Parts: sequence; C-alpha cells; structure tokens
Amino acid sequence: EKLIDETQVDLFTGMIGTANNQAVRDLMNEECYPQLFANTGAPLWGDVENFPWTVGGLPPYNTETAIYVADIQREFPDGTTAGVFHVNSDFGDAYQEAFAGLAGDAGIEILEEQTIESADSNPPTAQVGAIASKKPDVILAVPLGAQCPAFLSEIANAKAANPGWEPRIYITSTCASTLLLAISGAAADGIYTIVTAQDANDPANFEDPKVKAYRDAITGLGFAADGDFATAAAGWTNGELAVEVLRLAAESEGGLTRESIINAARSLDYEFALARPGVRFMLNGAEDAYGLESMQVVQYDADTKTYTDVGELVTDFEGQTELPG
Repeated sequence: EKLIDETQVDLFTGMIGTANNQAVRDLMNEECYPQLFANTGAPLWGDVENFPWTVGGLPPYNTETAIYVADIQREFPDGTTAGVFHVNSDFGDAYQEAFAGLAGDAGIEILEEQTIESADSNPPTAQVGAIASKKPDVILAVPLGAQCPAFLSEIANAKAANPGWEPRIYITSTCASTLLLAISGAAADGIYTIVTAQDANDPANFEDPKVKAYRDAITGLGFAADGDFATAAAGWTNGELAVEVLRLAAESEGGLTRESIINAARSLDYEFALARPGVRFMLNGAEDAYGLESMQVVQYDADTKTYTDVGELVTDFEGQTELPG
C-alpha cells in the first residue's frame, strides 16, 4: 500500500512465497497493478479469470509432482510404495494433493504421510521415524527453506538405523538450491529434483557464453567471486523477464502503461539467458497461464555439488490448460 500510495510504482515483480503473494493478490487485482513472476509455483497463479493481473514465475507444483510420478513409474513399472513429508501450508498441500491424486493410477501405494508446520525449525525426527518405520521405496519431500537440510539429515539418520533401506527421494525444486543441498553434505547425495535453468555454480557450465556473461555481469557489480551464483540467478532471471515485458509493452501501440505491461506478460514467449536447452518462458493468456512447464529431472552429487540429468527434458505438459492431479 505504501509503494502504491507514496512511491507510485506501476508494477511488482519477484515477490517470494505463496503466502506473501496471496496476501496482496486481491489488492493488486482490485487496483489493476501487474503482480509479475511470483516466486512460487502454486497453482493459484493460473486463475486468469478472477486474478488477471497476477502471473506466476516458477514451474507449477502440480506439474512438477506429475513429472516425479512419471519418473517413479519408469523406475518401478510393477508398482511401488511411497511416503510423503510436506510442510503444512498451501505450498506443501499442492504437492501432496497432486501426488495423492496421481498415485493410484501410477501403481503407487502411499504408506505414510507426515507434515511439519511452516515455522517449525526443529528436526523432523518423529515424522521421519514414522515414515522410516514403513520402509517405503520412494519418498516425496516438501520441506520449506532451512527445513530442507534438516529433513535430509534426519533421513540419513533413519537410513543408518535401517541397513538396506535406500528410498528413492524426490525433493521439491524449492530445495534444489545447491546452497541448501551443500549445507546437507553427504545427506543430500543422490536425491532427485527438477530444474529449468543451467547451474551457474557448475564448473562444467562456466564457458557457456550465457552463463559466463551472467557471472561476469554480477561480479562486475560487486558479487563475490566465490558466491552462490545459482541462487542469485533466480533474482537475475526474474529481473530479466520483467525487463523483457517492459520492452515489449513500451513497443506496443499504446506505449508503456500498466495495461500494456500485463498484456505483454500474458503473451510472453522468451528464452531467458540461463534457460536449459529447450526451455522457454511461454504464456498465452487464459489458454496457458503457466510460464514454465518443461522441466529436467536431475540427481544431485554431494561430492561435486552438481546435478546429473536423468532422462530427457520433459515437455509433455507444455501449453497445458489444466494442471495434472
């Protein structure tokens, strides 16, 4: 409200978190202010009819979950068992509900579900213990922020206490920061997740022209040479998308207005600098309200702190009008 009333800004972009974006969504839409590229993949951001001024910025959590389910089916074609651990919020519920909705047809029996509150910073010892007692073949994990390394540490303890139990762990892409995984050390080794961008921390990518240009640009602005380039890339990409929208809006017939900004965002088709080959941020009004729908399943290597691709880029959900699950 202060930014609107006192600073007279004309758009908001890159706000982090489902709850934060949801808290201001009504105001943004009532006042006709573009709320661009929310840093959350909640399916809420695809409601163009009721909230036309709000655009999501991350892959939809439902679609991400569907990709995990498809990968599980390939790994366990004869069916398997699973445990689910998720934060008790709209964020965590989106994964849990999608997984539960898809599991039956995929031959996945969910043996145990455990939750943690968003503000709970304690190790999830009891929750992981309950899951471990059922020894599922697969775990879908949706912790939040610092809960990511805490969960992985508890899983490592549970595996040590149950020799021979080596579940295949899929962890939310919001935990896929190499910063968070590096904190986890060996406990993060072998986890599966999805990515849409190239890893700017991986030395194998340093000579890629776009990765090099990005790293040179932010170190030139004072970013530490040994900093976490991958995490910083989230903000860089968000800014890059916003600048492209402003450029398109300024070139439109009516010039730069809030209306032209949201129209440009809703029709954006753009390959951002750090995009994985084959990934574009594409929107098409109400027909396709989610910009990132092509994803790469990857596996984390704790020794090198890098990812290895698992299979090909998944493009099956590109341009979807309804989310899976």
